[in-house]
Amino acid sequence: MKKAALIPALLLLLALSACGLPGKASPTPEPTQPGRGETVTTAPPASAEPTAEPTPKPTPAPAPTFEPAPDSGEAGIVTIPEATPEPGGTSGDASGSTSGGASGGSTSVTPPAGGSVLAYGSFRSDTETALNLVADWTIEATGDETAKITVVLSLESYSLDVGERRGNTLTFNGESYSFITDPVEIDSGFTKTQIYVWSRELSRERLSFDLSVVWNMKGSYSGKELETVELSGRYEYQ
Repeated sequence: MKKAALIPALLLLLALSACGLPGKASPTPEPTQPGRGETVTTAPPASAEPTAEPTPKPTPAPAPTFEPAPDSGEAGIVTIPEATPEPGGTSGDASGSTSGGASGGSTSVTPPAGGSVLAYGSFRSDTETALNLVADWTIEATGDETAKITVVLSLESYSLDVGERRGNTLTFNGESYSFITDPVEIDSGFTKTQIYVWSRELSRERLSFDLSVVWNMKGSYSGKELETVELSGRYEYQ
């Protein structure tokens, strides 16, 4: 009897087990978070092309530096680079010698052809620029007791453009003479340009002399203001 009663009870338990009893649910594992002790690597898609390295731009060469164009100075003077020519040697002849004054010097001069040349020489200014005034002089015999001195004034310079200049002064043995010079335009290299010629009769007993010239520049040259250009010199006849 007892065995017969147990059989239905066992069958009931088996049926309840098959239907499922309420119980504890299994915990769902959390997804792994990057940065918690694990390394997560994200690979690029297979079709993605590798990123190209940027091409470095070449460093541009420095721009060429040009000297500024010559500026027009006062009174039409063209400013040019400083350049002073080498002075020539001391000149003279067997009968005398030349000597420069405090503001000038002597340079070699070719004596004129013809006539009887007693002495010749040259005085030159010193402006400390490439622009200077030169006085080439020659003494020629014109008779047994007379002679004539001729002074040729010239400008030495590079490019130069000046108008007429008035009120210039030539002083010979203490006597002053005023003169005018024509416009001067030089657009070549260093050159010598004649601007005035002066002459006077002399006694052959008195050929020594003092000479000075003041030429009105009234402008600037090589950045230097030159109101006047001056020269002076003395010749002792022996």
